[in-house]
Amino acid sequence: MLNVMSRHLQLMEDQCNSGRQQSANALEEMFPVMKMLDERLRNMNPVAMLDLQKFHARAFQLFQTHRNVFLLDFIRNNMERGIAEGLYRPDLEIDILSRFRTACVMFCVQPDVFPMQTYDMSKVQLVLLEHFLFGLVTKEGYELIETYRKQRP
Repeated sequence: MLNVMSRHLQLMEDQCNSGRQQSANALEEMFPVMKMLDERLRNMNPVAMLDLQKFHARAFQLFQTHRNVFLLDFIRNNMERGIAEGLYRPDLEIDILSRFRTACVMFCVQPDVFPMQTYDMSKVQLVLLEHFLFGLVTKEGYELIETYRKQRP
């Protein structure tokens, strides 16, 4: 299980890094991430994450480390990029908000928060990420989000 998790996380990192390199700006960088999350979460049962935590502690720890190191850094870098580009507000508390967003990643797999009979994990993650982005942006960034949303299939 550890090797499977390691490979899965490496693929996600590669996709995030590729999206970063190919994007014209910080907001565009986030839309391939949204697509990747949608694809990964669409058919995943949230119980799988709970089982991972309960029965495969080392693999779950690898996921936690990925979230708390790679993902946190990815979000921080995106926020810094967005501020530099004038798409995100300059007054953002980057450390607090990046940690908040990192914690939000787990919300969609918590059945007591979003019961799987009622909520689609992919949809929950998309709504939370869009909400987060709207809270970061300047007027120019807001308009750009709307443009990217219209382009999304």
